[in-house]
Amino acid sequence: MPAPGCMVICAQNDAARACDDARALHQLGITDTAPAIDYTRLQEKMADVQKTIAGVIGAETTGGTGVTVICEHACVEGNRVYAGGIEYEPEAILIATGSIPHIPAITGTGLDEVYTPPHSLPPALKRSPRQMVIIGSGVIAAEYAYIFRVAGQM
Repeated sequence: MPAPGCMVICAQNDAARACDDARALHQLGITDTAPAIDYTRLQEKMADVQKTIAGVIGAETTGGTGVTVICEHACVEGNRVYAGGIEYEPEAILIATGSIPHIPAITGTGLDEVYTPPHSLPPALKRSPRQMVIIGSGVIAAEYAYIFRVAGQM
């Protein structure tokens, strides 16, 4: 089970925010040097974090936690859930469907240099690009714009 992509972008966003904050302090004369993001190292660390998270998620959903994960089409009627031909009557219902990104029909979206969720930035992107176009208006697009703006200020 892969680790959630949101964990990676949140970690990258945290690194960008810390770097940005330190640069602001540097401009005020508070620090000796302004930091820069080593994007290659950040990507390597994020891959390590993903492996750890995937292991934890796997253990939590398959271990003796009392949690049952059902990957089936479901229907909710009142306090009953029907999934995979089985009726459940739980005390509470949490619907966590995840999401499927909409990739617009733009010529070239299948090229190696074009990254789309959920595999937005594979390990193949070893450094922060000098120029980038981000197509999108959601939170993830805004977060990546911020991350790469900060990472590009080396």
